Amino acid sequence: MKHLYPDGADISRRMVMEFSVAVPDERAARAVAETVAAAGFDPSISHDDETDSWSVCCAKEMLATYEAVIDAQAELNRLMQPYRGRSS
Repeated sequence: MKHLYPDGADISRRMVMEFSVAVPDERAARAVAETVAAAGFDPSISHDDETDSWSVCCAKEMLATYEAVIDAQAELNRLMQPYRGRSS
């Protein structure tokens, strides 16, 4: 969130926040994307060919308050537990 303040973001207005989730493989990435989409996030799957790592970017429009960000991260952590995902 520190990067929002110097950029002059108006945190009293809703904005799209993105959270990155690392997952072990493509199957887990697809399952996480489906799960977080059902919870109101807009997911996009990425694969890094160099490291063969998978991740899911989970975007959500929200107020960028500390509490809202912590709540969203906690929700993502809970949702991805069955898939061995971890937020980064």
